[in-house]
Formats: sequence, structure tokens, C-alpha cells
Amino acid sequence: FVVYAPEEGQYIMDKKGQPDPNDNSIVGKLVFGKFSMLFTGDASRAEENKLIKEENTKLFSRILKVGHHGSASSSQKDFIRSVRPEKAVISVGLHNDYGHPTREALDRLAAENVMVYTTARQGTIRIHTDGNTWQVTTER
Repeated sequence: FVVYAPEEGQYIMDKKGQPDPNDNSIVGKLVFGKFSMLFTGDASRAEENKLIKEENTKLFSRILKVGHHGSASSSQKDFIRSVRPEKAVISVGLHNDYGHPTREALDRLAAENVMVYTTARQGTIRIHTDGNTWQVTTER
């Protein structure tokens, strides 16, 4: 498991000059053989842009855990193109107050031909791998 963010002492600040809790989420990549999955916490545009600039091709992963529950500010086109995922997982509650995942985030993923799974629709999402092959199974 490789941790890409946040870097100690290099925090993304909010409008009040405080470290932004979302854009300083832990971002890490699980690598097992030929399988990889990028976990993005609550990352949004600012953290994604920083990751593209500093890590770019290292972000490539078979599966992307979409940042910030699929908010409008997550999964920007350039970020998706750096990761190049085949599938994406969005952890989100059904009928949540924030309207996540947003149509904008879903459309950006669809435009890059990324198959999306959400916990709101599929329930528990499991990813199984032996390091060579992998599969996604869902509760429903």
C-alpha cells in the first residue's frame, strides 16, 4: 500500500487558512501482483490536481474508489485520465442529503468508459483478486 497524500507539511488549505479536511484525505494505492486499486478518501478537485502534478502515471489503477462520494468536485476528467480505471466504486448512502453521487461526476466517469458501482444501488461491493485476475461482486 503506497500512500500518496497528504504529504507532511504540505497541506491544502481551506478559505479560512486551515487544512481542508476533505482535500487532505489519505490517498493510497493498493498493489497486489497485476491488480491495483486507488483509494481517494474525500479528495476533490484541489487534491486531485496536486496528485496529477506530483504523481500522474503512478496513479494508474484497475479500480478507483471515487473521492468525496461522487461529489461534483470529485473525479475530474484529467484525474480519471491519469488513473485510467476500468471500474469505479462510490461509497454513498441511498437518498443522502447531498445528492451524491452527482450527475456531473457520473457523466465524467461514463465519458471515460468507467463502469461504476455504488453502495446505494448495489449494497456491499466486494473485490476479489489473486493478483492476476480480479472480479467485483455485489450484494444486489
